[in-house]
Amino acid sequence: MKPDTDLFIYEIRTGDPENLAKFENDPPESFLGQELAASLYGHHLEADFLFLFFERPVELGEFFNRFPQLELRQIHELKYSQWQDGAGSPPFAVGPLLIVPVFGLSAGQEVLGVGSGAQGAEAGRASEAESCQAKASEAEVGGQGESQGEVSDASGAVKGKASDFGDRVVGAGPALLIDPGLAFGFGGHPTTLACLEFLVRLYRPGTTVSVSPETALDLGCGTGILALAAARLGAKEVFGLDHSHLAVDAARLNARANGLGGIVKVKRALAQEYALYPAKLVMANIPLFVLRDLVGLGAFGDREYVIVSGLLPEEGEIFLDLLSKKLKYKILDGQRSDRWISYLLKPTFGDDD
Repeated sequence: MKPDTDLFIYEIRTGDPENLAKFENDPPESFLGQELAASLYGHHLEADFLFLFFERPVELGEFFNRFPQLELRQIHELKYSQWQDGAGSPPFAVGPLLIVPVFGLSAGQEVLGVGSGAQGAEAGRASEAESCQAKASEAEVGGQGESQGEVSDASGAVKGKASDFGDRVVGAGPALLIDPGLAFGFGGHPTTLACLEFLVRLYRPGTTVSVSPETALDLGCGTGILALAAARLGAKEVFGLDHSHLAVDAARLNARANGLGGIVKVKRALAQEYALYPAKLVMANIPLFVLRDLVGLGAFGDREYVIVSGLLPEEGEIFLDLLSKKLKYKILDGQRSDRWISYLLKPTFGDDD
């Protein structure tokens, strides 16, 4: 989606939480009809609100006649760049990773990247990545067959010219294309950057940890950037979860666009539902109230490594205190910005230090 794309966001109060069920589980065509659904970019549920993202102004009279319990609160008209902070950002490096934000490239424009393995691999056009958007929502899990719209292979090799992105694109390493769509996260947020740096420590040879966990679980995966980074760095199986329709659609699209659909699986679900899903590494860049639930469910116990972020500075000690009541652990690394704190942890067992 280009930075100057128009968005028309319909903010709808649902009232009774039971009213959300249809919008949670049914495809948009079932409650909007084919014509309106064709103009819908996506929908999002938060608390007792339904947000509908359209490409143009629409008439929802018939929709509200069908669901009289709903209330239109406001219509927001804005540009995509106003919705997605950082739209149009240039590529940037985190260790060996080259993060390439893709915000609706024009038809035929090629995407820059430098592969860690297959040099000069066939890639395809960036415009084809957008065509994956519709396909990405068809499968419950993102890896059910690779789409023909890949613009990168699993090694990260993609096509383009350095002049397309400016002087910041230098060096060699696996490229990771991230189109956030309407969801949160192209990689530039301090919490995401901290998690990416922790991943590099785990997977990059020569670092102080460098253990390369083969399986990873991303609880609250957003656009899939951490799950995809783990896969690009060497994880063999990665499972990502998010409750947002927008996030799941974006994560599935990004998995396919990076040629990682066979490694990264994405499912729409609550993090709590998969707290005990087996994986050597668990990542959770999510708010404290969800982390509190996950600690109570034992989500971080049977792991080799844990990456946690999304915490305000004053919440860091709260989380560690909660965790210490459930298991022993070592803090391998911690990062703190003005507003956020992140941890790389290693659970320990018994008297093992």
